[in-house]
Amino acid sequence: MTHRADEILTQAAAELADRAKTYDAPEGERSMGKTVAAFNAITGHSLTEQQGWQFMEILKIVRSNQGAFRADSFTDAAAYAALAGECAGRGLTSDDEPELTANEVWCLELLAPLGTRNFDAIFPTKIVSDIYSLHDKGFVVLSTPDPDNYRQTITITEAGRAALRRHKQKTPRD
Repeated sequence: MTHRADEILTQAAAELADRAKTYDAPEGERSMGKTVAAFNAITGHSLTEQQGWQFMEILKIVRSNQGAFRADSFTDAAAYAALAGECAGRGLTSDDEPELTANEVWCLELLAPLGTRNFDAIFPTKIVSDIYSLHDKGFVVLSTPDPDNYRQTITITEAGRAALRRHKQKTPRD
């Protein structure tokens, strides 16, 4: 069986659409932003979303050079290259982060010195929506360490600390 370039690209597009239906949203595969935020929180690195896709592309390139031919390695590498290109086209870098609202700044200022803490033990209900917004932006990581305990822990990410530093530099206090 031959594997023409256009067939590989068509298959990659089909798999992107399938992943969107299965895991993400109608606009397509969008899990890397949250994946990179979690990775950065765990490791202290500052990987961007584009670099996350490029990492996966490199993994597939390496796999394609080991053992027998597997078409899916090339299909997946093409899809990851397209997703990295999409990020580059949007200009997503570690410096291009969503703007913070005043409440989110307050939340980050509260969280920064605390480290990891139980979510429901220290936060009043009225700021929980701001914490979830910070989570969606990749500035904090929420986790439930014990499945029998519904408390979440919250950890500020390096991206969250960097956003707070940039905000403070833009708006010096009197």
